[in-house]
Amino acid sequence: MILSDVFERFSQDAPLSVMAQGVMENALNPQILDQRFDDVAQRQFTNKILFSTTVDLMSVVVCRIRPSIHAAFQARAETVGATIDAVYDKLDGTETAVSAALVRTVAARLTRVIDAMGGGRAEWLPGYRARLLDGNHLPGSEHRLKELRTTRAGALPGQALVVLDPRLMLATDVILCEDGHAQERSLLGRVLERVTAQDLWVADRNFCTTEFLFGIAGRHGSFIIRQHASTLHWEFVGKRRACGRIDTGKVLDYRDKPNRQMCRLFLSMMDKMNLHLDKFGDAVEPLTEV
Repeated sequence: MILSDVFERFSQDAPLSVMAQGVMENALNPQILDQRFDDVAQRQFTNKILFSTTVDLMSVVVCRIRPSIHAAFQARAETVGATIDAVYDKLDGTETAVSAALVRTVAARLTRVIDAMGGGRAEWLPGYRARLLDGNHLPGSEHRLKELRTTRAGALPGQALVVLDPRLMLATDVILCEDGHAQERSLLGRVLERVTAQDLWVADRNFCTTEFLFGIAGRHGSFIIRQHASTLHWEFVGKRRACGRIDTGKVLDYRDKPNRQMCRLFLSMMDKMNLHLDKFGDAVEPLTEV
């Protein structure tokens, strides 16, 4: 039993290790993972190998406890209850929707732990839920396929768009694509399905497209994304009109250093937001390069 003398000894000598193991075992609860697989999987089904078994094998490889799936299988062959070929077939047939559901499920369970312990960070912007979006092309695989043994480049297994919650410092969602050469922007429609009101999406300029930005705004979300010169297009509705003036503002001065270019940059940023200032600091013209 877990409250045996052996466990008590470990909990006293290495409490953080025991706590970490308990957290991970709770997050990767086999019953919950297998139920999630049954709910999401469309093509695969459970025969001899449970989905939680493949997650267990993969976890020791990801954590670098074992160097490969084959080594992990050899260490646990008696408990797997199937051949190594069956394990590879199970992994090979795992649907991307199942993998994405695994990320969301584990993140949701860990979120409750973080919140219960008061371990969350402050929101970047009060009243908004920050979401960091970034893409990752999975690295080229080894040249195991006969067709690739004479080429220098490895096959790209796929790519992923990952959503990070900076308050929790957890990857809370992932959009997977089996086409490693597909453009990241082709996946943005699936990202929009996840946007909710009061979200604040932060990403690099590769994600600055008309459809994506207006899609976020249409779902009452917000974004901080650097403008791309060729992928964002819009038209003003009606003529621009004056809406009043503000009395004053604050200028940050850099002692003994010229601030002219910084002030011109601020004017440029205001122009992008359709807020036209007569001057800022010692600058009266925005930067033409922006």
